[in-house]
Amino acid sequence: MPKTFISIFHSGINMIPKILLIIFIIGLSGCFDDIITNDIFDDPGEIIMNQTGGIAGFSRTIKIGKEKGVLSVAFIDNRTNERRESRISREDLKLLWQTLEENDIFDLATNHTLVNTVMDGFFYDVKVKRGDNYNRFSVYVPDLLVDNGEKRYKEVVEAISSFADDQLNATGIQGTVTNERGIPVVGSRVWIVSGTASFPKIIAYTNEKGYYKILGVPAGTFKIGVHDEQGNSIDVKSVNVRDGRISTLNFVIPNQPGDFIIEDLPINDVDINLMESFPVQISLVIKGYLKDSCTKLNEITQKLDGNTIYVHITTKRPKDAMCALVITEIKERVSIKGGFLPGHYKLVVNDFVKEFDI
Repeated sequence: MPKTFISIFHSGINMIPKILLIIFIIGLSGCFDDIITNDIFDDPGEIIMNQTGGIAGFSRTIKIGKEKGVLSVAFIDNRTNERRESRISREDLKLLWQTLEENDIFDLATNHTLVNTVMDGFFYDVKVKRGDNYNRFSVYVPDLLVDNGEKRYKEVVEAISSFADDQLNATGIQGTVTNERGIPVVGSRVWIVSGTASFPKIIAYTNEKGYYKILGVPAGTFKIGVHDEQGNSIDVKSVNVRDGRISTLNFVIPNQPGDFIIEDLPINDVDINLMESFPVQISLVIKGYLKDSCTKLNEITQKLDGNTIYVHITTKRPKDAMCALVITEIKERVSIKGGFLPGHYKLVVNDFVKEFDI
């Protein structure tokens, strides 16, 4: 084989890892682009708009974004400190951002063109942040700037104001569905069962936060039902709805037996106390321990079979909980039902056995 061909062949072989590495980097770069794009797209951002002015000295603030981890819109009357707020959906917020970005929200500069020519107009101070983008500007009487060919400011302030008004003045019902541990129950179906006024035949599904919202509900009293994903009825509650308000109704679903690990309480010892009565009354002090920080007492049952007294004590702990391995000693007092005549008796508490005489 000619040396020239061998040299080219070896060079080609040596280039393969480099080519593969380049292809891998290009592909990985595309993945990162997708990740970055999705993160920015899903960022709810923050929108704050202060509106002041007018003959009456109007002053209000609208805040839109995450408040304590929850997407919400808030209206604050700066004269009375009255505050109203409501949860909002990510989908509605995305539509608002779409309108704002179509009007160059991150590029708008402060515009006071008409400040010396128009009396008693409204000032708007707007601050927006989303991802790495940030802008703050103020504008005076934006509706009149349209006459000068500038309509973006008017579109922005109207979009923010209308969004807040629609969300806060809507009439409806909202809330969460969680289990006893506060974990959201996803996919539960929530709807109006009955009411004192006509109501929309709408089924709301809880999202990943366990949150639901039903709008278009008139003022009145309504019964709200919750069903699981299989259609089984879980709970029904009543709620009063006021005109122009969104009432909150939360549901806490009892944990099912399958959500817990049920075990017998480990027993160290049992003290038997005989009361001076006839027939004799028996009281027990049962000494045991809980295996970890999540384990709690569950149920205590007892029965009498001849001269044998059975007491069964169980504990429960959440099946999937992460618990500290801390042993806690406990004492549980149990009064045995009934009266007892003189004789020889056997006491069985879980796997602990003790005999005694009366």
